Amino acid sequence: GRWSEYLIHTCKKVYLVDMNDACIDFCKQRFSNYNNIEYVHNDGMKLDGVADNSIDFVFSYDSFVHMEQDVIGSYLQEISRVLQPGGSCILHHSGRFDIAIKLGLHRLKKLGAIGYLLYQLCSIGRVTKEGWRANVSKQIVQQLAEEADLQVEYQIQEWGQHNKYNVHLFHDYITKLVKKKN
Repeated sequence: GRWSEYLIHTCKKVYLVDMNDACIDFCKQRFSNYNNIEYVHNDGMKLDGVADNSIDFVFSYDSFVHMEQDVIGSYLQEISRVLQPGGSCILHHSGRFDIAIKLGLHRLKKLGAIGYLLYQLCSIGRVTKEGWRANVSKQIVQQLAEEADLQVEYQIQEWGQHNKYNVHLFHDYITKLVKKKN
């Protein structure tokens, strides 16, 4: 609910979705003074409990970075289902180098510490604590979005005046998606 606190002040209705009951319970307690929140416990792949074409904006920061391709694909199909035509979505996701994924360099992790460090260097361009980032590139997110009938408006790593804010540390991306109008 770190970012939810900002959304609940500006939105008529907010759906907070999580597969972890403890997270939902924490948010229920934290936001108990608000009556514009719907809490949805899900299975980690679907948005059951959210009606078709009922949402105009979806926001997720610091969750999709941990999701592998199949989970992201499922969520993007669901986001397309719940978004109204013309609705938009902002996702923060992993952004490993596409060539590293295509070459299957994630297999280097099985070679122990040296292999893992080499994988980091080849897939995000640096050796760092990578925050358990998924083996996903911005190109994979774009492809999955297109398969879900969502249009990628942009994919960025920095924003704000003079690019004050960024997600360079782990080579992540912020992607804006728009549901195509009929």
